[in-house]
Amino acid sequence: MAPRDMLQRHTADELRELARTEIAAEEAH
Repeated sequence: MAPRDMLQRHTADELRELARTEIAAEEAH
């Protein structure tokens, strides 16, 4: 697998985690 693919996948996971955290914050509000 190309390093670029790894980076993109890692970034996608981070964005997914970030979105989940934001949603949790919204619900906590």
